[in-house]
Amino acid sequence: MLPHSQHDEPDQSSPDEKGFWRLMWLGGLVALLILAVQLYPYNFRNPGAGELFSREHRGAWAVLSQIALFIPMGVIETELVRRFLGRTIFMTVMLVALDAVLLSLLCETAQYWLPDRHSSLIDIVAATTGGVLGYLLAGFWPVKC
Repeated sequence: MLPHSQHDEPDQSSPDEKGFWRLMWLGGLVALLILAVQLYPYNFRNPGAGELFSREHRGAWAVLSQIALFIPMGVIETELVRRFLGRTIFMTVMLVALDAVLLSLLCETAQYWLPDRHSSLIDIVAATTGGVLGYLLAGFWPVKC
C-alpha cells in the first residue's frame, strides 16, 4: 500500500470560502463578458474617433440591451456583498450601483477609441439601472454557490 500523500487529504476550505471564490470567478466572467460586448469589434484607433460621453440616443433597443447586460452583474455582486460583507440594504445597493457606474465608465471611455462605437452618458445611466435592477432581482433569483 502506498503511503498517505497530500493528494488524499480532504479539502479543508469552508463552504463559505468556496462559495466566495465561486462567486468571484462568476463575477469576473460576467465583467469580462460585459467588456467583450461593449468593446467589440476591438478596432482601436487614435483618440477622437467619436465624441466622449455624448448625449446621443441610439434607440430603445440599445438602452434596453445595456440594462440587460448589467443585470447579472448586479445579482452576483449583491450576493457577494450580502453573504461576505454583511452590509446594510443601503450600502449594498450603493456598492452595486457604484460598481456598475465604474465598469460602464471604463467601457464608455474605451469606446472613445473605437470608431464603430459611441461613448454615451445614456449608456452609463442604463448600466447603473441594470446593476440596480440586478440588486432588486437578487431576492427572487438567488445565486447558488
